[in-house]
Amino acid sequence: MPNTLMRALFGLTLLLTALPATPLFASDYALDTGDKVRIAVHDWPDLSGEFNVTATGTIFLPLVGEVPVKGLTAAQVATKVATELQRRQKLNDLPSATTEIVIFRPFYVLGDVQSPGAFPFQPGLTVMQAVSVAGGYYRLVDVASLRLERDAIAAKGDIEVLQTRMKQLSARQIRLAAEQSGAKDLVFPPEWNKLDSASPEARLVAEERGIFATNNDSFEQRKSTFDRFHEIYEGEVTSIKAQIESEREQYRSVQDELASVTGLVAQGLTQKPRKQLLERTLAQVSGNIQGMNTLVLQAQQNISQTEQAKLDLLVQRAERINRDTQATRAEIDNTKAKIATAKRLAFEAQVATPDSLLRTTKEHFTIAKQGQGEAIPVNAGTPLEPGDVLTVERSQSPEPTESAQN
Repeated sequence: MPNTLMRALFGLTLLLTALPATPLFASDYALDTGDKVRIAVHDWPDLSGEFNVTATGTIFLPLVGEVPVKGLTAAQVATKVATELQRRQKLNDLPSATTEIVIFRPFYVLGDVQSPGAFPFQPGLTVMQAVSVAGGYYRLVDVASLRLERDAIAAKGDIEVLQTRMKQLSARQIRLAAEQSGAKDLVFPPEWNKLDSASPEARLVAEERGIFATNNDSFEQRKSTFDRFHEIYEGEVTSIKAQIESEREQYRSVQDELASVTGLVAQGLTQKPRKQLLERTLAQVSGNIQGMNTLVLQAQQNISQTEQAKLDLLVQRAERINRDTQATRAEIDNTKAKIATAKRLAFEAQVATPDSLLRTTKEHFTIAKQGQGEAIPVNAGTPLEPGDVLTVERSQSPEPTESAQN
């Protein structure tokens, strides 16, 4: 038993605090059957512990007995426990007690859900979350029907993917045709050019224009390089041929002079060294002409190689375009066949799907508060409270909707 001094010290002030389990519920949350509270009485460990609110709305405490708590807040329970303890134990001072809600009473879900019943309450719970806790909406369909519905949805998804791929292939085909014909720009369907810049078609147009520009720039740069080399080699040939002609004129001049000097040497009118010098000059000029002719042949060979490289570039480009065009046509044909198959599967799944799966449904929610008979309409985002009874009802449209059929 606590001593009198300690009780007096703690009895100078009344400390009655109720610690709410969550900010969602303020201190005015009223206890009822199904709640569990944790009570702590300072210096009275036998009275501290967790206690369930019984069907009669009471809790049973050692040394105190039954304490009615139904409709009381946590703070009020703390006050009541302290007051009852003081009265029954004939204490001079009021003990210090605290009460905390440990478990909220359950909530209930009824109606068109998979698993109706009572469920543990969690703070912050909304109507839609409660439906999820109860297993989701109830659907009276067999496994085969569900499979048909999934098949129909999957087929529609496949069709959308394949149709997007068809647009990509069509855009590529337009670009390849323009490259093959040597066009300067791409011409897309008019409706594609009118779409918003963020649309898939507009992005396809931008991508293909970018590829077209890159391919053309690369081709033109390489082609221009070969053309420049061709001009350089042609210039070399022209220059060397001009030098050869100059050397030939010099050769003829030296040859004429040598013939004249040879006659003079025979007559003894000039010396032989003069003749020998002219012979050496003539041989040197002849060698120069031969060397220049070799340079001309080399330049002409370079021209031939450049022309061959340019021709190879054209052939490779044409082969690449033809190869890509054939592959694109084949993929277009394959994609068309896949679209036709997907549409047939979607149609077959839709025809075999029960009308109940094609009708739109609308949910209706009502909540009846504990102890109140009248239920009030709520929406999917309405928060629940402990003890609430949520009723879920679903209604279907009388006929399958157009969107479901398509």
